[in-house]
Formats: sequence, C-alpha cells, structure tokens
Amino acid sequence: MKKQADLKRREVESQEGDYVFLKIRPYRQVTLSMKQNEKLSPKYFGPYQILERLGEVAYKLELPSSAAIHPVFQVSQLKKVVGNRESVQQLELYVNENHEWITQPEEVYSYRKNSATKEWEALISWKGLPPHKATWENCSVLKYQFSKFHLEDKVDLEEESDARLPILFTYNRRNKKIHGASEGETHGNGEDNHETNGESTCSSGEESKEIVDQQVGPRVIIIDDGSADGTKGIAFNFVRKYSVEKVRVILLGRNHGKGEAIRKGMLHSRGEILLMLDADGATKITDLEKLENQIHAVAKKETSRDSSIKISDIPITAFGSRAHLEEKALATRKWYRNFLMKGFHLVVLLIAGPGIRDTQCGFKMFTRSAARKLFINIRLKRWCFDVELFYLSKYFGIPMIEVSVNWSEIPGSKLSPRSILNMLWELALMSIGYKIGIWRIFN
Repeated sequence: MKKQADLKRREVESQEGDYVFLKIRPYRQVTLSMKQNEKLSPKYFGPYQILERLGEVAYKLELPSSAAIHPVFQVSQLKKVVGNRESVQQLELYVNENHEWITQPEEVYSYRKNSATKEWEALISWKGLPPHKATWENCSVLKYQFSKFHLEDKVDLEEESDARLPILFTYNRRNKKIHGASEGETHGNGEDNHETNGESTCSSGEESKEIVDQQVGPRVIIIDDGSADGTKGIAFNFVRKYSVEKVRVILLGRNHGKGEAIRKGMLHSRGEILLMLDADGATKITDLEKLENQIHAVAKKETSRDSSIKISDIPITAFGSRAHLEEKALATRKWYRNFLMKGFHLVVLLIAGPGIRDTQCGFKMFTRSAARKLFINIRLKRWCFDVELFYLSKYFGIPMIEVSVNWSEIPGSKLSPRSILNMLWELALMSIGYKIGIWRIFN
C-alpha cells in the first residue's frame, strides 16, 4: 500500500519570501470530531510569509506577534498561495504551542445530562469567540480548570464575589393577546391556550413596563417561549429602552411549555434572590416585598449563627398564595370550575402531601441556592411544574413560606378538556417517576 501511495506523492518545495496558507486542526476539531457539521470549521489560515527553510521538510513562518504557537511547520501543513494574497481566515489565537485551550469561559447558554457518562455538561461561550463556537464541556472539569468561573451564575468572578442583584422573571406564553406599549395590539392563533387551576397567563407589554419602571435595582429576564406573534419585538423594545444590563431576553426556538421556560430562565440567573411571575399583571409587582421580607426573616436565623453565610447560600422558597381569596372566587366562578379546582387540590394533596394550599400561583420567590437545587431537577415542562417544585422542596427540606398576595383574574383564559387530561397525566407521571426511582434527584 505504501508503494501505491508513493506513486502519487510529489515533491513540494517553497522558497524564502513565498506566501503559504497554514493548515491547522483547531481545538474543536480535535476534541469534538464526532460533532455534527464539524467539517464547516476553518481549515486554512493566513496567508503567511516563509522566513526560513529548516531542513528538508520544515519551514518557519512569520506569524502575528500575539500568536501563542510555534512558527515552524512541516510542509504537509502548508499550501502555496497562487495569485493574490487575500486573507482567508485569521489564525485562531486560543491554541498555544501544545495545542492547549487558553481562553476563558464567558457564559453558560444551557445545561444537559450526558446520556452516556451520566454527568452534567454546560454549553460554554468562550471569550473572544463568536456564539456559534460554543462547546459542551463537563461541569466538574470546568470547575477544576476555571475555579473563578461560577457555573451557577454564568459569570467570571474576578473579585471572588458572587453577590448579584435580585432578578425578576416574566414568562410569555405562546399565542396569547399582547398589549404592547409601543407596538399596539397583536393576536396569536389561540391554539395552545390553557389554564392551570384557574390561572390564565398572557403576555402584557404594559405590565413588563411597570416591572422595569418600578424596580430600579433588580434585573428583568423576559422568556419568550417560541411565540409566533409580536412578543419578541416588544421584549427587545424594553432592552433598547432600559439597556441590556437591566433587561435580558431569552428566546426559545420552539414552544417548550411554561415549566421549561422558567427552568431555563432560572438557570441563567445571577441574583441572590430570584422571583418568577407571569407577565399578565394578575399579581402586582409590589407584592414582591412581602415575599422578600419573609425570606429575609427566615435567613436571619441562619446568619445570626454565622455571619459569613450569605442569603444566596441558604435554600428558602416563598410561594405567593391566593388561598385567602378562595371564598370570593367560589362565589363568582362557574360551578364546574369550582369542582375542577377542588378536585385538583385533592389530587395534589394525595400526591405531594400537605404544606402549601395554593401551589399554582405564578408568583414565587427563591434564594439562589434553592433555585439551583429545584430547577436542575425539574422535569415537568408544562401545566404542573409548580406541583413538582413543591414536591422537590419537601424532598430537600427547603423551608417553604406561603404569603398572601393581591391577585385579580385576567379575562381571556379558558380551560379545555385537553388541559385537564394533561394536568392529570403530568401529576400521575410525577408520582410514578419519583416513587419507583425512574426520576433521579440530584443534590
């Protein structure tokens, strides 16, 4: 076979002063060779001028002064430039002479569990590289190699501090009416409207404006769950108006469900205290002080024993509750809605146990420690993820506080038979999954 191959070989020589393209296998091609579309990675860099010939098959190139790579290459890595010398690709400077990765992680886009190794991986955005060059990396290896990079906060902690301002979450459900502050009124096609225990969720630009205007310190994250209307435009109008430091937008390519959207938002958070709320204005944003005061009261007991403990490290959850409004709701709602509400509460009691009277209110607050424990384990993506939050809080022994909030029913919601069946299915799935050990809980 060697003889046959040698017949096709040809001698390639270059002279000092010639220009050549440099062929390099970048880091991503070496470590992720099985990744799809890897053939689209750049192959040739340069052109670069030959400074010196070393031996029979090696050449020294004039590389950029900032390049952390040895400038001598074997002839097989070079391709002579014919014609004009236009640059085809700048040399990637994040590989040193040992082909080691020298850049720093900048942000975490997403998490996943490797089905083969059963270990958690993070989709990492690297400093100085475009978003499409983000790579999946083992979380434990990242923590070892980059000790200052806080995987939970998605930030590089230069000052050894992970304190951040509180974060508010607003969730935009797909195909709901949107009253935009600047774009007028738009409508979805109404195919995926559903209700959870009498709670309807829609996107409201005016409510988002109220959130941003009233809250000077906190940051707002708006999660667009694959909407097909004008939600994206309204969200980015807030970013342009209030700056990216105050408002962030997470766009999901397709509709995943409220539970999955909130989970992704929580795992992209940087705050010590995190609040999730629906953007329809059913619960007033001013009620967040009630939940925050209760969390601080519980945390004060822990910090009194050890002043070095931060509130973000103490797992606490606060559930906004409409239970105090139940008597009034029973008098104004249709009889079948009251029947369904009572039946749902009974099923939740049987599956998750007592502790919280209203699990479905879309107004909940978590310390960062509690949010990490809960949302890394959440599996339900739609109607009943609130019940799973309650179940996991009890499993971890996280203190739960139920706080009465002002709530008003927003018109436009509807409860379909399909929604009821899906809610029952999710509750049954959760009960079976945890009881027989199919769903593992990670601490």
